[in-house]
Amino acid sequence: AMAGAFAGGVSRVTVAPLDVIKIRMQVQVEPVGGRGGGKAGAAGGSLGKYRGVIQCAATIVKEEGARGLWSGTIPALFLWIPYTAIQFAALGEFRRQAELAGVDPKSPPLAFAAGAFAGVAATVCTYPFDVIRTVLAAQGNPR
Repeated sequence: AMAGAFAGGVSRVTVAPLDVIKIRMQVQVEPVGGRGGGKAGAAGGSLGKYRGVIQCAATIVKEEGARGLWSGTIPALFLWIPYTAIQFAALGEFRRQAELAGVDPKSPPLAFAAGAFAGVAATVCTYPFDVIRTVLAAQGNPR
């Protein structure tokens, strides 16, 4: 559980800027990009505020500062640290119970079941934090 928690925290902080960019581009109503280099999208409408990954990152840094790339990271840590801790612990417990029952926990069907069990347990316990993280990361500045 501790190894999972540490891994989840480090990985979350590392990929947070990409997650913020992804969410901002997903929630924008206008098209993200288009061909032709003009201001109009493929259907003749205007392009959105964010037109690509690098342009989106530059816009966030310009408008909100570098900290804007990590908006929603604290709620994301409340999601990923428990998620990975629960996932590691559930997987370990599933394997331990399989061994006690005299079953090989590394057989492909049981490994699949163990992974599914661990993922479901972690998701059920941490989903509310995912909703909060998404709402906070989608907000720009001003809120």
